[in-house]
Amino acid sequence: MEKDPILLSFFHEVLRLKASVWSFRLVLEDAILGSGGKEYFFPKGSTLWVPVTIVHRDEEVYEEPLKFKPDRFLKIEHEKDENGKDVEKLTRKVLFNKRGKPTRMSHLPFGGGKSMVFSPNFLLG
Repeated sequence: MEKDPILLSFFHEVLRLKASVWSFRLVLEDAILGSGGKEYFFPKGSTLWVPVTIVHRDEEVYEEPLKFKPDRFLKIEHEKDENGKDVEKLTRKVLFNKRGKPTRMSHLPFGGGKSMVFSPNFLLG
């Protein structure tokens, strides 16, 4: 399936809209996290829940996040063929932008970080 970016983008969009994972993190040491001008304190031993469905519907990352648009996971690259003609090549888009910066943590169908499913490529073919 890795050779078929259109089919792969379809599966990624389905997994974005219908997230099947619950992501929890154990706080290993006291931590203060900031967001939107506010700070939040998390004591050691707390459990944090990462709301994957909300992450996948973030309007800052995904234009029209409630619409099914598999092409959001496609990237068009231009290459020259053997005759020098410009050819469009579809590849899989991996990084999305949030607040103008690339982030890998905007698409988490298999979790993220150290607790990610061992091989999403194995599961998707």
